[in-house]
Amino acid sequence: MVSLKKWKIIVLLAAIIILTGCVDPQPSTPTSTPTPIVSIEKLLSDLDADKDFTFGYKSYYPLTASPAMSQLISIGPGALPDILKRMETSEDPQYRKALLFVIAQIDDPRSEEALISGLEDEDLNGLSAYLLGNYYYRPPAGEYNKPDKFLRNKGKVINALFPLLRNNKEYPIKADRFEANPQVGDLAIASYIRIGGVENFAIDQYKYSWIGWDIPEFTEKEREVLLRESETFFERTGGEDFPPTDGGRLGEIPRPNKNETNVSVANGTFTFTKERNNSAPNRSEVYINFTALSTLTCTKILFIQVARITDAAGNHVYPGGPGGRMAGRATGDGHSLDRYDDLTSPYYGTDNAGNEMSNTQSGRPGGNPASLWDRPRGIPGDTYEFETCAICTAGADAGKCYGCITWGFRINADGSITPSPESGSNTPSNNFKSAADNWNSQAGNTAIPRVGW
Repeated sequence: MVSLKKWKIIVLLAAIIILTGCVDPQPSTPTSTPTPIVSIEKLLSDLDADKDFTFGYKSYYPLTASPAMSQLISIGPGALPDILKRMETSEDPQYRKALLFVIAQIDDPRSEEALISGLEDEDLNGLSAYLLGNYYYRPPAGEYNKPDKFLRNKGKVINALFPLLRNNKEYPIKADRFEANPQVGDLAIASYIRIGGVENFAIDQYKYSWIGWDIPEFTEKEREVLLRESETFFERTGGEDFPPTDGGRLGEIPRPNKNETNVSVANGTFTFTKERNNSAPNRSEVYINFTALSTLTCTKILFIQVARITDAAGNHVYPGGPGGRMAGRATGDGHSLDRYDDLTSPYYGTDNAGNEMSNTQSGRPGGNPASLWDRPRGIPGDTYEFETCAICTAGADAGKCYGCITWGFRINADGSITPSPESGSNTPSNNFKSAADNWNSQAGNTAIPRVGW
């Protein structure tokens, strides 16, 4: 048995050893080993060994990056000098395509230059055209399709793409087990229209395979329509970002072809401008300005538009189809708020945050008029009816309706347009109110503030 005295000596010695640092009183926590950083050169070599894309959806593309690609993309602009050097020295077309795919997902001016240069390279021209449409169509959140918010110089790319529009050479795109052989021109057309903004073309954006979700392979008939529209756009704009504007974008209709009507209501005046002679079949082009009385207490005016489309058989039809959201919120007699299915703001020409896009401009009393541009299109036999109301969205009058204008047209058998007469009213119609009620009750949509209507 150890005596109490000896126990005290042992404890004292242990304390001295601990205090002098000879023994750690607690086990040390093992330090984690840092994750080794893979060099850019190693990633580029890995990519050379596995240069086929995988199939899937990523960042607007139906082609998804392999692990080496994803790591290079995550490095960002710092990887570009080495990637561009490999592009210059490699003679392997598939490897160069893989490198271009990486470049297209890095937001940097050098990426833009590489993609434009690729348009003149037979190995890369089709893929470069395909990727450019998505590279440019990536505005920041809340800035969708605003002409001053695109990431790069669209006019420069529109000029560069134009010579490829009629290139009928097949261009193989391989991605793992996925393979397509579209024409270079089809890739250029789809990208050209996407960059130019589909609102500038008299085509139905839901009818065609759009770059970003499908690799486009157009029929001869589709190609004829799209080429005509693309070349007309180029002639009209000279490759600029958008056609000249004068507030409400009335500069697009040549002056001799304008038909302008002023419709007065209690709180201001609607100026309704439409084409006198339709330059393209099966559609109408209109501009609506609302000049509010300067005495009104409002800081922002936008539009809400209700539409009813009836086909030759008397059926009501909707851009999103019978199963879409626009059809789902329609009233019993076919009126529905005129917004595409993927948009949640009720105000015409705005993004989901309520910011104006390129086909609308907010107004205010004593300042610029509120304006919108619309180019509805359909097939012979369709009848279009619209009610467009000017709504105060900010200021003391927020939620008030300042007046409405009704308008429409019928598409004749030959594609020509017979317009309906325009008329104004101080308050929304019952059809408009019912359509607004249905919008408010449809799950996921922003409710419309309503004051006095």
